[in-house]
Amino acid sequence: MVLVDTSNERTVAFGLRGQLTLAFAVLTLIMAVLILGVEQYRITQSARQETIDRGRAISDTVEATAGYYVLFGLNDDLKSILSDLTANKSIEYADFLNAEGVPLAQSAKNPPAAVAAQKLAVSDGTRLQTAGGESLYLFVAPFFESKAQAAVPGNKPKGYFRLVMNEHQAQAAIRTMWLTNIGATAVALAIAIILGMVGSRVITRPMLQLAAAARLIAQGDLSNRAEVTAQDEIGSVGTAFNTMAANLERTMKSLMQSQDKLKSVVDTVSSRSRTLMDRVDEQRAIITETYSSIDHLNGGVRKITDNVEALSASSEETSSSMLQMVASMEEVSRHTDTLFSSVEETASATTQMVTSINEVDQNVVYLTNFVTETSASMVEMSASIAQVETNAARS
Repeated sequence: MVLVDTSNERTVAFGLRGQLTLAFAVLTLIMAVLILGVEQYRITQSARQETIDRGRAISDTVEATAGYYVLFGLNDDLKSILSDLTANKSIEYADFLNAEGVPLAQSAKNPPAAVAAQKLAVSDGTRLQTAGGESLYLFVAPFFESKAQAAVPGNKPKGYFRLVMNEHQAQAAIRTMWLTNIGATAVALAIAIILGMVGSRVITRPMLQLAAAARLIAQGDLSNRAEVTAQDEIGSVGTAFNTMAANLERTMKSLMQSQDKLKSVVDTVSSRSRTLMDRVDEQRAIITETYSSIDHLNGGVRKITDNVEALSASSEETSSSMLQMVASMEEVSRHTDTLFSSVEETASATTQMVTSINEVDQNVVYLTNFVTETSASMVEMSASIAQVETNAARS
């Protein structure tokens, strides 16, 4: 089972889920804006074209039905027609004119300024712009006595019908469609956010479990493993992570075993070192004692030298004793040579002991035997010296 730190999960989840949800929302918003922009442009163009088509249809109908009233000056009938037309909110202005352009009937007292500024001529949806920025479409239909006169170029019409269409209804339809599109976009955005949250939760859950396992391993729990349930890229990462954790656990176990072995070796070396130091101290004491014996021996040699000098001084008087003394001196010289040889051997053994610490155990036995022999020689030497002193005194 994988334990998950809920506080860290909320922090990480907020970052990952927030990013995925935001990506879904931004993508949906961008698509909605693009669709709305294209749709709004198409609606605007369609609304304008519909306004023009409606104005053209009204103009054609009036031209086909109201020519009789214009030709005979039936103004009341013309006003009735205008009254019916102005019921349509898309008609901004309409009037009937005679051949000279004098109004026979008007839907308003004065035409719009943009229309009044235009010359009287046949028009089929000329677009005009008012001072307030509103678009108007002008339709001017001529009246002839017959179709034959209308077919002859240069014939002057007997009257005109002017119609001005606005975009009020088109703009209202555009606004309605705009609000509808905004509502649909809001719904789509809400759905995208919900889908993004659900999708991000599904996507981030394995990642959060992997992060939790990594935190536990970082805290020292090398036996922890991430739960791998997916077979996608995240599953591959989880499998690789588990393999890495297993290798790390094996490595740490090997290091701990090596550490235990190293500690045992260190303890052994330390114990052997202490034993060796103790034996070195013992050898140092023995060497010190040997040097002390050599000092005593040197003192005896000096005494012998003094006695020899005294003996030499009295050699003229005691020639017979001189011979004995020479014999004794020769014996002393032999013992002295032996003593010096022993000293040299002791110094050589001491040098070998210092340079060969690893063989101290064997050298200790040898040195002990050697010191014993040296002590015996020194005892014999002392006896000889005593004999020499006795002989010297006797001489």
